[in-house]
Amino acid sequence: MIPDWNHALNRDRYLDLRDTYTALVGADERWRSGEHDWLQPHVLHLSRYIVIRSAGFLESTRDTAASQFVASVAPAEVVRRVDDALGRGQGAAPKQLSDFLRTFSPSWATLLDEAFDARDGELRSRVGALIAARKKVAHGEGDPVTLTRALEGCEAAVTVADWIVSHFTALQMATTAPSAT
Repeated sequence: MIPDWNHALNRDRYLDLRDTYTALVGADERWRSGEHDWLQPHVLHLSRYIVIRSAGFLESTRDTAASQFVASVAPAEVVRRVDDALGRGQGAAPKQLSDFLRTFSPSWATLLDEAFDARDGELRSRVGALIAARKKVAHGEGDPVTLTRALEGCEAAVTVADWIVSHFTALQMATTAPSAT
């Protein structure tokens, strides 16, 4: 099941992703019941689509959360410089996400790596598979997408995006909180 999204940031993108996830599950259930044989190719195409959308959601959420954080703690010149660098295909593979956070603070990358490595690295594996599948689908290099992997990748992308937004939000609140003097 796709995790809930309790953030205003990228809410519309999340709702689209959730609706696609729900439609994909429903189409697969109808196809498997034998109700609609014509749905099989549509399930495959929706699986590919949700892989691409999930990866894009994760990348966009990372960039937007970072931009909002920087805007809350830095002068306008720094914000413009950071915003200029965001959205330039930095990728959303686990190592790329960790490296991105490391540019802010090594400890932030360590925290994300710990989240990735919990439960025997399941989250790292699912996000890595999602990003690899997105690349192959986008470049026409075979078709590694199965319904199960597409849904797992979507769930993992939302989980990591939630972690990133929650992390930046907590830092932003701590940075902008009034001092107790």
